[in-house]
Amino acid sequence: MPTFHLRALHLVAVFILYWTFLLSAPAIALDKNDSPDQQAPPKIGLVLAGGGALGFAHVGVLRVLEEHRIPVHLVTGTSMGSIVGAAYASGVTLPEMERLLKETDWDALFSESANRRSQPFRFKPGRNREIYGDVKIGIRQGSLVVPTGIVQGQNVLPLLQRLYEKSSSPADFDKLPLPFRAVTADLETGQAVIPKEGDLATIVRASMSVPGFFAPIEHNGKLLVDGGIVNNLPVDVALELGADVLIVVELYADLKRRDELGTPLAVGGQIISLLLAQNSELQRGLMREKDILITPDLKGYSATDFVKGDELEKLGEEAALKVVDQLKRLSVTPAEYRSYQRRRILDYKTDARIAFIRIENQSKYPEHRIKEQLGIGEKESFDRNAVERGIKRLFDTGQFREVTYSTVETDEGKGLIVRLKEKEFLKQYIRVGAAIEDDFEGDSNYRLGLAYRNTDFDINGTYVDLRGEIGQTPRFSAEWFQPLSSEMPYFIAPTITIGRNDLRLRSNGEDIALYQRLSGSAGLAAGRELGTIGEARVTYRRGFGDLERDIGSAELPEFGYDTADLIGGIDLDALDIPDFPTSGFAARLAHIASVEELGASDSFNTIAGGLQLPYSFGKSTIAFGGDFANTFESRPVERSFSLGGFVDLPGYAPHSLVASDYHVLRLFYYYRFSELKTPLFGFRFFSGGSINFASLKSDLPAVPDNPELWAGSLFLGADTPIVPTYLGVGFAEEGEAAIYIAIGRLGIPERE
Repeated sequence: MPTFHLRALHLVAVFILYWTFLLSAPAIALDKNDSPDQQAPPKIGLVLAGGGALGFAHVGVLRVLEEHRIPVHLVTGTSMGSIVGAAYASGVTLPEMERLLKETDWDALFSESANRRSQPFRFKPGRNREIYGDVKIGIRQGSLVVPTGIVQGQNVLPLLQRLYEKSSSPADFDKLPLPFRAVTADLETGQAVIPKEGDLATIVRASMSVPGFFAPIEHNGKLLVDGGIVNNLPVDVALELGADVLIVVELYADLKRRDELGTPLAVGGQIISLLLAQNSELQRGLMREKDILITPDLKGYSATDFVKGDELEKLGEEAALKVVDQLKRLSVTPAEYRSYQRRRILDYKTDARIAFIRIENQSKYPEHRIKEQLGIGEKESFDRNAVERGIKRLFDTGQFREVTYSTVETDEGKGLIVRLKEKEFLKQYIRVGAAIEDDFEGDSNYRLGLAYRNTDFDINGTYVDLRGEIGQTPRFSAEWFQPLSSEMPYFIAPTITIGRNDLRLRSNGEDIALYQRLSGSAGLAAGRELGTIGEARVTYRRGFGDLERDIGSAELPEFGYDTADLIGGIDLDALDIPDFPTSGFAARLAHIASVEELGASDSFNTIAGGLQLPYSFGKSTIAFGGDFANTFESRPVERSFSLGGFVDLPGYAPHSLVASDYHVLRLFYYYRFSELKTPLFGFRFFSGGSINFASLKSDLPAVPDNPELWAGSLFLGADTPIVPTYLGVGFAEEGEAAIYIAIGRLGIPERE
């Protein structure tokens, strides 16, 4: 065959093979993907609604998704939905999530009362049995102010930080194992704010900040609150992130009936539920036919049922199983799901050392004290438990509105940042108090008080304290407390005091005379703080007094007198609570020298002191206590001590006994028979009684000694968030007995 024809045939063959390959290439590619109908796997978005404790149902839904190997590629959530969603998106396993959520004491989480033992001695509520309540009302520019939320969230943030500890901070939310978005709202404008980066725990904390209940979070110049007010079911956010298919978990509120809307709180809750339902309905309208809606049956449950987490999880699981046939269409092979979980679940390194500690102190509290109470040093291994204990110690001082921490990775290594924000609304504040004691036999004792404190001076802890009382024992006092520096525990404290109390002279159970004793003094104390437990001090006090007879023979004198005292003493207070304490102790000891050469009408020396020591077992508490005073010389009548009252010597009216020397022993027993706890406060109810023994010595010829004086009481008591209350009966020798109703913090009366 001619060469030309051979070449022509060769070219034709090559041409045919070339086009045969081109035309068959799509078929080859399809064969590689098994079938011409198969497409790339869909990007699955998970949308989790807000709803408080109802959000535990989300965990049950996640369990079903994992059991059926359904991968999630992005997550959006609001409020409780953001808490669960952020955990899943940041690589937390379901067992880890369940363990932390179930181990959390939700009542304690929302309770932010500072540990009394950790508070500075002079800021301890109920110190020296003062009547002033523990509630502080701030003053700013002449107006009364209150916190922006009932709960500041101090205990919530550490929980979230522990839950998201696998995530770095700050984090790019698109670079988490699963892209994530939490919906928050700008409190000023009402617009949705959806951060793309930042500290994950802080953003989630903002997303759950129910207005009025949780304080808002400041972020990038905005005050952020719960995103549920603008978008409780963020379907649109998941679509914007590129989700092909959505799994949406809605938490329908159990709306109340008309007969259940009888209180402002119930009406307010209903309005919030209706608002959430309305904006969720708009979001559900964005769902497509291929999207899957899961709606747990939550009838009978409320957003505050945190203790029912197991039940709510189960309801979420049951709801997901109802649509499991739809969900199965999204499942992948076991090998593919294992690969997915390996990418989602991150390892967490716990052996990192702290390269540096940075204190961001927005308060006047000295930085050296902050570091001491934090108790963590640089170059130590990072121990989250130790950090949280240090943060709690700082918060328990009662000086801060918020104490938070975060970690950051830098070129230097892992850094710890501690942020402290002062209680701005408590730079100046007032407290009110009341104590009413009535024996229904004409002897009543009432006290109404108002206290003002201004701490807005310097970084040393300087404050001015003004206190006034009216009632049976009217009294006014002012004190300037001046630490010598922020580096040392020494202080000076000038004071002025003026007051009046009864001085009743009795013999053989009969009144001889009743005096009104007016006294006033100015003093200067110098002392040393003994940590948070107490202080030691020396005081010079100069004053005056006047005895005015109300009842008694005209032959009984009325006169004025002068005082000039040198006092050295120590006060300690480590009780857990001031009313019905269950542990700790309180003690005081003082030497008082009245010095005639310094201007006093008489010279004498007195040793006085007291002790309170409770011991608890189960719900029962036995409290040992007592106080005493010994005067080594003859004590003048105008400086006599007065005793009596429900918690002093029950059965005897307040200030109805006088003595120059006294020794009082008390044994209290009380049993906590009931308790009511809420996430914000609690009520405790007690029954109990007391036995009191006193030995009284008098330097007054008309008033005999009482070497053995017995008294006792039986009572019911309630420790409330505002003031304690008592209902009891007191009985004593000489036929003395009384029925008491007492409201407010009762204490040992001013002896002198």
